[in-house]
Amino acid sequence: MENPRDKKKIDTENQNQNPPIPEELKFEPEIADNGEYPNQQKDLIAELRKKLKKSEDEKKEYLLGWQRAKADYINSRRQDEQDNELVVKFAEAKLLSELVPVLDSFDIAFASKEKTTELPKEWERGVEQIRNQLRSVLQEHKLEIIDPVGRPFDPREAETIGFIDTGNSDEDDMVISVIQKGYKLHERVLRPAKVRVAKHSGPERT
Repeated sequence: MENPRDKKKIDTENQNQNPPIPEELKFEPEIADNGEYPNQQKDLIAELRKKLKKSEDEKKEYLLGWQRAKADYINSRRQDEQDNELVVKFAEAKLLSELVPVLDSFDIAFASKEKTTELPKEWERGVEQIRNQLRSVLQEHKLEIIDPVGRPFDPREAETIGFIDTGNSDEDDMVISVIQKGYKLHERVLRPAKVRVAKHSGPERT
């Protein structure tokens, strides 16, 4: 036989697990004999559905607003990163463009063999080592030499300072020699090469 104390204990535990519903939240719709709700309850249900629909619309609106704000933030960060990269590249390009004339001076000095042979070999080797170190540093920073010899003249990378007549029509508009080297950084021309271009002056080939 079930002990009344045990039954009372079980009832108490059930009450602790399921606290009573406040009176103002209780809603037990009445159903008429024909199976329909009374008009007052129909209005209440319609009002609750309207509020539920409004809450769902507001939730969607808040979600869309949050998504737009997140997208704007990501785009803003991406734009800031791109701007910072441009600033770094611009500063790097400015510095390297100021070092290019120094490299030109080394090239001019070593191009004159008569003058270098008059200097002590140790001095010549030391200066050449400095030039190679400078060239190595510039190459590490992605500085590239523009060497258009043997290629068709490209005004985006070279500047014409003279023409050379040629009887070979295949050489027409080809770069024959470079008077001053050109340089580019990150595919951007820092200084165009100064070149001489061939011009065909003979009879046309048949």
